Amino acid sequence: MGMTTISLDKIKLHNDKNEVHKQAQDQELVISSRAQPGWLSAQRQQISKHEQTVQNLMFSCIYLCQQDHSLNSIEPLCVLLEKIGVTLLPAEVSGVAYRNDSAALCFIQHIATCLHEELVEKIKKSGAIGMPIMRYLCLI
Repeated sequence: MGMTTISLDKIKLHNDKNEVHKQAQDQELVISSRAQPGWLSAQRQQISKHEQTVQNLMFSCIYLCQQDHSLNSIEPLCVLLEKIGVTLLPAEVSGVAYRNDSAALCFIQHIATCLHEELVEKIKKSGAIGMPIMRYLCLI
């Protein structure tokens, strides 16, 4: 009763020379690469996660204003939201704090600026009504 020992070198040599094994490996690589997200896809996912955290923080600031609460309430509100599973921008990113009244005010000012610009564009595009109003408001 003889026992044959198969060395790794022999397996590798068989694997390298056998066309069926090469085709199987190529097919496996193609299938697994389709399942893995590409760099751009992974990057877009991360950016959208980051955008979502910023957006949630902005919604928190808007909520405080709508409820006539002080912007100083942003930090306890953020703590509560995180405890119930809402993902927010971290309290501090690269040494900049985002959960205080100053940051909340900056978010609100940014939102107001964007809404103002959007409103001005819509008024400009409204035709006959838009131009007289724009002249009256001295926006052109």
